[in-house]
Amino acid sequence: MAVLATRTEWLLAARFLQGAGGALLAASGPAALTAVFHGEAERKRAFGWLGSCGGVGLTLGALLSGAATAQGGWRAALAIHLPLVLAALVLALWNFRGHAGRVVHTRFDLVGAVLGFTTIAAAMAFGILGAERGWGASAVLACLAIALVAGSLFARSQRRHPAPLLPPALLRNRGFVFACLLTLLFTTVWVAMFIYVPLHQQAARGHDADHAGRTLLALLMPAMVMPALASRLAVRIGTRAVLVGGCLAMAAGLGLLYLAWTDLSRPAALEWLALAVCGSGAGCLYGLLDYLAMASLPNALAGTGSAAFNVLRLLGDALGAIVPGAVLVQALAPRLAAAIGEPVPREVLNAVAAGQFGALASGGAAAAEAFRGAIAAVPAVLAVLVLLGAVLAWWRAERP
Repeated sequence: MAVLATRTEWLLAARFLQGAGGALLAASGPAALTAVFHGEAERKRAFGWLGSCGGVGLTLGALLSGAATAQGGWRAALAIHLPLVLAALVLALWNFRGHAGRVVHTRFDLVGAVLGFTTIAAAMAFGILGAERGWGASAVLACLAIALVAGSLFARSQRRHPAPLLPPALLRNRGFVFACLLTLLFTTVWVAMFIYVPLHQQAARGHDADHAGRTLLALLMPAMVMPALASRLAVRIGTRAVLVGGCLAMAAGLGLLYLAWTDLSRPAALEWLALAVCGSGAGCLYGLLDYLAMASLPNALAGTGSAAFNVLRLLGDALGAIVPGAVLVQALAPRLAAAIGEPVPREVLNAVAAGQFGALASGGAAAAEAFRGAIAAVPAVLAVLVLLGAVLAWWRAERP
């Protein structure tokens, strides 16, 4: 549908269906593993392989889509996924034949779905518009008000509905809440790396998109290998040690990245090392967090819990763009003001933060210099977030 779309409306509708299908798969995968694997050790290994396969898919998807786009444009990038999806469908039908599962007839919580969607959409709009227009803008405050009202109504509806989308029992489960919080921190940092490392490569170092993509391989390759190894380590030395070690490795990698970005005369190998260390730490968290979330729940709540867990992960995807973007703009504003001798309008700030240095009328050289100094604040803030995750993992992991 997306490949054949001739109008923007059809393309948006097709992408909506793609997103809906991806959400269904993301929610059902961990729940299926929980139902199939029962022992603690084998569950850890299963979720480790889930994390490794996710890393492989992420890497191959980016490489194949990039190559297809270069050869045949955006339609080719969408079409190349069709045989993969069909192959996955055949495998699923073959593997799950004869396993219809237990059907439970309940009334769908339509009101809760609408309120939940409104809450998340308004909250994301608040973050995105706040970073673009300023946190005191009327539209930004309106989004915040809508999110707060819809969120309170959603919470009230969940307490009253016989089959709520977010059962209160999930929020009372400390192990599940811990896994969600740590996943939110991790996903925020992980997604930010995929946005700001290429941006730095192109805007600060002057490399092309191909070079920026190759640089990301230093981040992705360890993340593909480590989940399966981390699951085995978790069986031997415990989950908490692996989680804390993964967070500390990510923080160390981000610290090295900060050193590389504050002085561009340092060798490029330092940035590659930083990304490899960070990717190794991320691989320790990838599948293990899914395991922690699902292992803390009874089988009756596995499906609902998996859906809620992945909604938090998607929220982390959004925060990965919003939080570092706000940090970059705040760090950039005083530098640009000092360079040109007057405050810079918000629109110009946003453009320079995206690497569009020509937006500054007084010249791109001053904008480029200010950008190179400001973007180094991004890995510093991300390191603080993963250190907070390390503290949380040390305090909470493996506690009853």
